[in-house]
Amino acid sequence: MRMKIIILNFFLFSITITVLSQQNHFYDDSVINLEFTNTINDNVWNVSEGEMILDTIHKHSGNHSIRIVPLNNQEIGSSSINYLFSTYTVQDDQHFYRIKGDSLEFRGLIFYKDANKANLTISVQQEGNYEIISESHFELKSINGNSGNGWLPFIVRAPIQERATLFNIGVSTSGGLNLWVDDLRLTIDASAPASKYDHCFQADLDHEFDNGSSISLSPMDEMQIENLRVLAKIWGFVKYYHPEVAKGNYQWDYELFRILPQIVQCDDMLERNQRLTGWLRKMNTTLEPEETPLVFTAESSVKPQLDWINDDALFGPGLVGELNRIKNSKRPDYHHYISFGGIYHFSGERRYPRITWEDQGYRILSLFRFWNVIEYCFPYKELTDLDWDRVLEKYLLHFVEPENEMDYYKNRFALTAEINDSHGWIRPFSALKKNILAALFLYLEDKMVVRKSYTCQLKAGDIVLKIDDRDVNDIIDERKALVCASNEPRRKDLTVEEMNRWNEDSLKALIVRDNDTISTYLTDFNLRGPIPGCTSEIKPYDYHNELAKKNIIYLSISDISIESLTAMEDSIMSSQAIILDCRGYPAYESFAFKLSDMLFPDSVSYMEFADLDIQHPGHFRLIPEYKWGRKNPDYYKKQVVLLVDGSTQSASETAVMIFQGAPKSITVGSQSSAADGEGRRYFLPGNFTTYFTGLGAYYPNKEQFQRIGVKIDVNVPQSINLYLQGRDDLLEKAIELIK
Repeated sequence: MRMKIIILNFFLFSITITVLSQQNHFYDDSVINLEFTNTINDNVWNVSEGEMILDTIHKHSGNHSIRIVPLNNQEIGSSSINYLFSTYTVQDDQHFYRIKGDSLEFRGLIFYKDANKANLTISVQQEGNYEIISESHFELKSINGNSGNGWLPFIVRAPIQERATLFNIGVSTSGGLNLWVDDLRLTIDASAPASKYDHCFQADLDHEFDNGSSISLSPMDEMQIENLRVLAKIWGFVKYYHPEVAKGNYQWDYELFRILPQIVQCDDMLERNQRLTGWLRKMNTTLEPEETPLVFTAESSVKPQLDWINDDALFGPGLVGELNRIKNSKRPDYHHYISFGGIYHFSGERRYPRITWEDQGYRILSLFRFWNVIEYCFPYKELTDLDWDRVLEKYLLHFVEPENEMDYYKNRFALTAEINDSHGWIRPFSALKKNILAALFLYLEDKMVVRKSYTCQLKAGDIVLKIDDRDVNDIIDERKALVCASNEPRRKDLTVEEMNRWNEDSLKALIVRDNDTISTYLTDFNLRGPIPGCTSEIKPYDYHNELAKKNIIYLSISDISIESLTAMEDSIMSSQAIILDCRGYPAYESFAFKLSDMLFPDSVSYMEFADLDIQHPGHFRLIPEYKWGRKNPDYYKKQVVLLVDGSTQSASETAVMIFQGAPKSITVGSQSSAADGEGRRYFLPGNFTTYFTGLGAYYPNKEQFQRIGVKIDVNVPQSINLYLQGRDDLLEKAIELIK
């Protein structure tokens, strides 16, 4: 059950009920609040089977109870909800706390009715590094009738496991049981969890360089550059593999500032290696060997590339020995710089918001941190256009000795773009372009078209030819080097989306409007709202008659939900075909549960995922296959046409891969964004935020998906002429293909 919950969290294909908590994630008391929103937070209810309803009528106390209803409300119906509670929390982006205690207790009240040999399990699993360490539970089996006039109490108690990073509280039923729960409380040693958090990392007590690195290097020669390159790799390896760093006993950013001046000034390789060996030898005095060395199997989708630490010619035997002692050491199940709770998210990385770009040490730190997080925590490092070691060499001098502030920021963006990942970005964008033009653009047939305008200076459908006397495609080609994307079409799309950002506050534009070429000036930047009477966008063509004529059901993932599918179920099942528009992002990700049950004759394995092995960074392990749908002889037997384009990304691509399992599915459109697997947020000095794909995603048998996209049966690019008429090339092709 836990593996299913991991996958639901990674891809958000679940109904997520977010607990309202304090901004610092501490709880004021032991009550698990039943209020919810539709956002994602650290502590969430996940509905993996059935339906969860807040019942304001039948309740024990407060405003409401939770009612758990089987999706199939018959004797075979089952339900399952899980609440994930992290044993860690973070405050002020730099202070970390862990629950300290001997025992936990989860208690509450239950009510049920009309049970017929039904079963109920309330469990508390303690997990670490994605593995279940212990499980305690409360069970009722072969329940009949009602729970009586009153509510029944339950209690689950368990000793707290030292390795636990997550408490997974689960409520599951079978046999069609209708269940209500209320007054839920979690306590640690009979106290509220908020009172049991304790400061737990030595690294958080190190503040020597909070106000600046004090690093100031003279102009670099070749030896010094090579010293920095070697230090970048060794510093990153030790960060992710040394058990004392993983435990949070070192503020690893500040250790860089302490060792960097000593290494950079070395005159030759021998001196450098001696200093590095001495540095590591002091740290390695407490190392214990790993009890069971990692053996790579077919379950390893990506293996860590650590052969470089055995380069005797470069490092010498002493340094090679110390590096291998670290590699083969026993590491904890948690990592200060990677994980807190069930999904790793790098909360241990400080942002340093007050540090400015002039600080040379923090510029170097920014490069070292980003390069190494991709080296050890990005599953697609081998798919980048430029070899990742070459990327480090390419950007070293740009970060050590930038020409000016803008040169530094451009190189930060360009470095991020090197990962070739459509999930990838870096913010704030205002570091490069501070003004926003009141218009939106898209790219069709190598032309930049106004998609929507909030200013009378532009009109939807205008084709922009030149800006300030420069060909717009030349500007796009120049800017795209700073844009991160998995493939070239998506890179150009994203680049054009940002073409409303400029540093200038007045631009001269040459445009084509209604077949006339005109020159105009664009001055409407940073508007607080649209100018009255100036908003324009192309009116979409109404395909209702064409769809109705063929009895085709059109569904868009941007607005369908379980509720709407349930209301439409009879119409869907009696239709002659379904068009599922997978352009854009799902508004209600959980629709996939309901729709797969309708479309598949049996459960379908649609893709494979691989997650990071925290104890061996750089190693990604395949998650056991996950299937959608159920055995259903009355499944939908007509055509299912899927529409995709560059805006089909991440969860949308997951949806396509799922529904390509429908027996008569066909996929129509153009190359998708090619970035599936949950994105990871990562912080950099100067309060910059980056993003990249952190979970491997593949078609079955580890077939590559990243950078390629979903499989397409009929390729249909969007034409500019049809777009200007408000027509949809993909939808028209889908209607044409339906027999």
